[in-house]
Amino acid sequence: MKNYLNLEPYKLAFPFGLLYALFGSVLWILFHYNIVKEYPGFYHPDIMITGFLFTFIIGFFMTAFPRFTQTESASKTEKLIILSILIIQAVSCLLFKSQAYRVISLFCLLYL
Repeated sequence: MKNYLNLEPYKLAFPFGLLYALFGSVLWILFHYNIVKEYPGFYHPDIMITGFLFTFIIGFFMTAFPRFTQTESASKTEKLIILSILIIQAVSCLLFKSQAYRVISLFCLLYL
C-alpha cells in the first residue's frame, strides 16, 4: 500500500480542490432538478472560495514556500493535520453545516 503522507502537499490538497469545484458546480444542477431544496446561492461562495480556492492555496504554500526558502518540506504530521482538516471540512460541506464549515475553514487558515 502506498503511503500517501510521503507525497508532496499539493498532491494531497489539489484533488480536494477539484472535488469542491465539482460539488460547487453540480449543486446548481441538483437545485434545478429539485434534488437539493435549499437555494445554493448561500453555499456556493463558501464552497468555491474556502473549498476550491483555499485547498489550492494550501497545496501551493505548503509545497512552494519550503522550496523558495530552501527549508525542510512539510512533515508527515503537518500533512496529516491538513489532510484531516480538509476531510472534516468536506464532510461538513456535504452536510450543509455552514457554521461548522466556516469555523473549520478559519482553523485551517490559522494553521497555515
